[in-house]
Parts: sequence; C-alpha cells; structure tokens
Amino acid sequence: MTYPNGRVINYNYGSGMANANAALDQAIGRLDAIVDGANSGDAGQILEQYSYLGLSTIVARNHPQTGINLTLIGASGSIGSGGDQYVGLDQFGRVVNQNWINTTGTTNTTVDGYTYTYDSNGNVLSKSNVLDSAYSETYTYDSLNRLTSVARGGASYQSWNLDTQGNWNSFTSNGVQQTRTANAQNELTSVSGLLAPVYDANWNTTAVIGYNLTSGTWNVVQRYVYSPYGSIIILNPDFSTTPAGTVPIVNNLYQGMPLDPATGLYYERARWYSPSLGTWISQDPAGYINGANTYQFVGSDPVGRFDRTGESQDSYVPDRGRHGGPHVDRYNPQGQNVGRYTPQGKPIPHKGNIPPPIPCSDRKKFEEAADQLKEAGTVFGGALVGVGAAGLVWEIGHRILGLTPWTWPLEFLP
Repeated sequence: MTYPNGRVINYNYGSGMANANAALDQAIGRLDAIVDGANSGDAGQILEQYSYLGLSTIVARNHPQTGINLTLIGASGSIGSGGDQYVGLDQFGRVVNQNWINTTGTTNTTVDGYTYTYDSNGNVLSKSNVLDSAYSETYTYDSLNRLTSVARGGASYQSWNLDTQGNWNSFTSNGVQQTRTANAQNELTSVSGLLAPVYDANWNTTAVIGYNLTSGTWNVVQRYVYSPYGSIIILNPDFSTTPAGTVPIVNNLYQGMPLDPATGLYYERARWYSPSLGTWISQDPAGYINGANTYQFVGSDPVGRFDRTGESQDSYVPDRGRHGGPHVDRYNPQGQNVGRYTPQGKPIPHKGNIPPPIPCSDRKKFEEAADQLKEAGTVFGGALVGVGAAGLVWEIGHRILGLTPWTWPLEFLP
C-alpha cells in the first residue's frame, strides 16, 4: 500500500520471512507480517508479525521494532486450561489471559495485561487489569444475556434497564440517572435527566450539571480542571479529588474537543491532539498558514486561543483582531442587529458587514432554554446558565443572552 507522501507498507504472506509458519503462510495465503517499504526511512523493518493457532486464530503479535509483544502463549512448560501451551485461551478458545510484554530487557516484563472470566452462556463476567485493580471491571446480565451493569474497581459504575426490545428505559452513570422512552418503531421519543456542560472562556468544559430525579433539582455532578495544554483532573462537585479510575461523564472536554479515552488524544476534525505532548500528532493539513511549525498547537498560546478545525487558531476573546477586545451584538425583537458594544456599554463601530438578522425561531430557543433553567432553579453567580439548541444561554435581569457556536455574544433586547 502506497501513501500519498510516497511511503510504502508491504503485506507479506510468508515469502522470505524467518518465521516457523512462513512456508504454511505462503502456501495458504495467510498474512505473516506487515513490513515497512520504500520511502519509510526504515525499509525492510518488520512492524508486526503474527503466529497462529490452527488456521486463523492469532496467538502472538510480535513487534521487532519496539520489542513490545502481545502473546497468548505461555512460558516453556506452562499448561493452560485447554491442556496446551496456549495459556491465554481456555478449552473453548476464549481469551482468558492477554499479556503485552516488553522483551527488550534481561527478563520479560508485563506492560499491560488483562484476565477474563465467563459464565456458562459465554458472557464476559470480569475483566481484571493485572497492573491496577482500580481499572478492573465486573459485569452482570439479565436472563436474555443483555448487559445490565458494570462495576469498576469494585464500585458501581454504569447500569441499564432495558425493555423487551432492548431500548434503554433508564441509564445510570456514576450515580446520575437518565430515563428514556421509545415508540412502537423503537425510535427514541424522550430523554430526561440530561447532562448540561458548563464552559470557561476558552471552551473548556469545567463542570457538568445533572438533573436529580429524586429531588427535582439541577446540581453539579462532576468538575474538571486542566493544565494549560489540556491534561485533565477530574474532581467531585465539592472540588475534592475523585477515586482512582474515575472517568469523565461527558466526552467533549478540553477546548470542546472529543476525548478518546483509549489513547488520551483529543480529536478536532482534521487531526488528533496530544495534551501530554502539547502538540498535534500530525502536520497541519492546511500547510504553513499558522507558521513554520506545522505541529504547533495554537501558536503555543493554549490559554488564549483555540482551534475549531485542527487547521486554524482563533482567539477566545471574541473578534479580538478586529475590535481589540470582547463585544456584544444587540438585537431588537425583530431579530435585527442594532449595534455592537463593549461589555461596559460603549458603542463599537462595525468594521465589516453588519451581522445578519437572528431568526425569531433561534431567539425563541434561547428564551425557552432560559425559562427551563429558571424553573429548575439552576443559579451560578447570579446568572442562569445552560445549553440551548442554538448555543449557550443565560439570563441576567430582563435580558436573554446567548453565546453562539461562532463565539460572539448576543443580547436580545425586550
């Protein structure tokens, strides 16, 4: 396979490979290894090589480049529950012990590993982390072999109540319950107990608000604190530390980017961002429009800028480049823009096209969301805050304010 930059990856089916199964792999057309080819900088380097049990069950994935290998094969003399050397498999061919080992030292060391147990129906009952039990999980099922709950680190984590068709009647995560209803066509018709995120000025999700069905109130469920480049700390509502293994209950976090919990990377449309490295992990697809360093994240100004596409950088201070500071666009009841002002009320002349009218339907969405928050009694710093269909909304005095996805604030005059 040849990439657009000319790099070649070769798929080898046993030809010329130093592997005990190479001849068989070549004879039956079974993949033996993935090898770097031309323009890779390391032509001929084996990236991954496979060992099999029977025709197609992979029992080892070896990586000569890193020395970090996955194996289901036991040490010499080891006997698994299946009566053979494949200690990672039980007598039914199910994975029971999966180990990633580092083979570069004088002794092999485990870098990641899991053990599994099953019930008589083949359902996974447990997944134990051999390095940190705080991340071990146990599972329960109903009589139809459907997952109903999971516990992590010995504590309840998530649970589901299902109807006969498999629709969720309710879903509970970290103690917050959400109820749902579906019609005869299994289409979702209502959801209650929704979670609402709260943001700072740079679009970092700083807290999640949940609706408590028992008390009928909205309260902070979880809080988040970030390093400047996005490493996250999860806190309880009272800012105390959370137990080991706690995960965010929402996905969009640092600068609003979705987090991939498996890799710890954030995804922003065009590419992936690493908070631990503080850089994008691939070059800017747009080229050099943001400078000579195509891996640099928001010009090394992560507390003052954000990137909504993975290809550009913007200031969190609305329209800073054109107006020198934050501003508010005011709209009359007909949705027409009647001026731009500083937060202190000083007029600012438009330096471009006057913003288009706001449809009455959008204003109605803002107002309805603010009314719902008022009824729920959610108050933060004297302002009602939440998320409406058109963006963030809050109410201060007689005014309905909205912060659109395009970052500038709106003030709707009565």
